[in-house]
Amino acid sequence: MHPNGSKWSSLKKYAEQRNIKEQEIIAIGDDNNDLEMLKNAGMGIAMVNGTEEVKKAAKKVSKFDNNDSGVYHELSEIFKISKII
Repeated sequence: MHPNGSKWSSLKKYAEQRNIKEQEIIAIGDDNNDLEMLKNAGMGIAMVNGTEEVKKAAKKVSKFDNNDSGVYHELSEIFKISKII
């Protein structure tokens, strides 16, 4: 990654190109390189196995980790998707 880049700056640029507002973005992370993204997204979700700093920065902490289909479970709940796992 470019030294001046971050996940959030890339995500923000992508969203701007598609007229997506920051508050409409769902970001999911587990490590400190996700902090800026979790803080700025409309819904920042930390995985339960994330760092303590990440969990404090997130608006929600998942009951699942990234090794237990955590992203799937969170998005299924948000978008009311029938669970297949």
